[in-house]
Amino acid sequence: MAGAALFFRLLDRSDSLVSQGPYTSPDENIADVGAYGNVALSTRVFSPGTTGDTVVFEHAAVKEETAWVVLGSHSIATQPQAPFADAFENTLRFIRLRVPNPSPSMSLSIDLIARP
Repeated sequence: MAGAALFFRLLDRSDSLVSQGPYTSPDENIADVGAYGNVALSTRVFSPGTTGDTVVFEHAAVKEETAWVVLGSHSIATQPQAPFADAFENTLRFIRLRVPNPSPSMSLSIDLIARP
């Protein structure tokens, strides 16, 4: 369908961020946006962390660990905050999420919408 948008949930609030220390999107949570020119990421913070955390968005041309490049990042405050969104053009093919040092109490949801 020409002109259709892609919706993809990069992170669901029920996903555990702290079970293995630093969090990186597993393969099934990496978005393939190669057919789209515009990407928006919407982040909702349900429960902020206790230490102040950083959420990093990365993109890559291929799914190889050494290929990922930082697309953008946000500090998650230790107090409640309003949802926020980022918009990008001409990203590489794949987009993933990385949280280098997640707090046990942090809970967020990150949605991606891509348009031609």
